[in-house]
Amino acid sequence: MRWEDPVVVAGTVGDDLFITLAGELDLGAITHLDRALASFAVEAPFRRVLVDASAVVFCDSTGIQWLLHLPHRVRAIDGLRMLNVSPAVERVFTVAGLRGLLTRAAPELALG
Repeated sequence: MRWEDPVVVAGTVGDDLFITLAGELDLGAITHLDRALASFAVEAPFRRVLVDASAVVFCDSTGIQWLLHLPHRVRAIDGLRMLNVSPAVERVFTVAGLRGLLTRAAPELALG
């Protein structure tokens, strides 16, 4: 058990899978993340995976790899979009050359 597992809130918004993450995205978080999202892997295909990462405080290469493979695991046709990323996540995605995946969230995208 990690000192603090990441917080995961997931649901659907239209044809999209919307995920809110908080905490750390690293090797120690992967098992917890996979378990938290397992039920969505068996649902119908999604159009996109939208991830709100505004409360993520740390993300390493393992976290990036998990995020990049997430659309395949949940059968998202149009891939991944990172919304409202924290400075820590923005920095890692920029260094990794993945800044194009970062977008601003539309106001209607929110999970209660």
